[in-house]
Amino acid sequence: MAEAKLRRFELQEIPDGFTNRHLSDTRYISRLAGDYLGLLYEGRIDADGTLRIQVSTGAMTAYLRDEWNLNAILDDGGDEKNRSDHRHHAIDAAVIAMNDTKTVKMLSRAAEQASLEGHRRFAKGIIEEPIPNFKRLVSEAKDKINVSFRANRKVSGGFHDETNYSDPQKVKDEKGKVQEVRHIRKPIIGMSAGDVQSIVDRTIRELVENKLKQLNLPDAKKLPESELPYLRSKDGKRLIPIRKARIRKNVGTMTVGKNGRQRHVASGNNHHMEIVALLDKEGNETKWEGVVVTMFEAYQRKRSKQPIIQRDHGPEKRFKFSLAKDEYIERLNSNGDWELWRIHGLTGNLIKITRHQDARPSADVEKESGTRPAIGTLRTKIHKVIVDVLGDIHQLRNDC
Repeated sequence: MAEAKLRRFELQEIPDGFTNRHLSDTRYISRLAGDYLGLLYEGRIDADGTLRIQVSTGAMTAYLRDEWNLNAILDDGGDEKNRSDHRHHAIDAAVIAMNDTKTVKMLSRAAEQASLEGHRRFAKGIIEEPIPNFKRLVSEAKDKINVSFRANRKVSGGFHDETNYSDPQKVKDEKGKVQEVRHIRKPIIGMSAGDVQSIVDRTIRELVENKLKQLNLPDAKKLPESELPYLRSKDGKRLIPIRKARIRKNVGTMTVGKNGRQRHVASGNNHHMEIVALLDKEGNETKWEGVVVTMFEAYQRKRSKQPIIQRDHGPEKRFKFSLAKDEYIERLNSNGDWELWRIHGLTGNLIKITRHQDARPSADVEKESGTRPAIGTLRTKIHKVIVDVLGDIHQLRNDC
């Protein structure tokens, strides 16, 4: 107890998880939900004195989940709740469904025995399984769950990045090939190693690189304000700190605005990808390619009353289907089985996919191989499906 309290006092930052305010909010919401459902029975306790609505606390649910060893179902035999799998909500629901008045009495008895056994809240080994083979039944039910997301196909959100880029600049790369690039001003502090190498002014670039080398820093993300490199004024009497620099970006831009207010910006969010099959002279599909449609382009189509999803891509091409964020595909694995995957991003000719139950941040998912496949490698290996609110999978036509 004392050690845990001391550890909380010595924390340098707030750890991940619920704050006390969030816990209070969930308790309040649970009480309101119980009162609302009680309206079906003239209150939580009906006129005959029968308890109709019972609300489980989070602590009670966590204890029962641990006592019945249900954490191991998603944690490969571990004893911690696995929040990186969306199906942990279903396991909690199964626990709550089995938490009746009999279980509450067993918990009361476990609480009485806790102090005798040196436990803080509940004694171990008192709570019985609600039904025989409960853990096995929950595990089997878990394997049948398909997590459903609602795909958002609305034409809304950021049409382009807020950053303004320079006019196109022609430069030669190391091989002498001419490339078209754009310039953008960025603060020195916060630059990545690649940004530093892309600083346009050679003198400033060398000053920044020398400063980072002097401080033994891989980049300028943690460069202290007091350690900024500096230039001398023309008269040599003043030191001018270098706070920003132009860097070179190999990025495609579009022009927005008019009447003297044009500016070059990078496209923002992508709305969807159109999967198109290339055909040979006999009309057979040879390979697939993905055509990414930005949010801005989708808006332009909608504004001009054109179909947001374009199905006509010219001769010798056949539209297969479109993919948007939070839509689903089934993908053929190495064993010849179809697995359910969810789209969580689109970029270039790649689709970013994650397993339907995966609740990890996108950055963690993308570290794994096979989660950013090129659409050209997926012909005959994927098809688009819909997962309804009950988790049932529905096959779609190819032109959806």
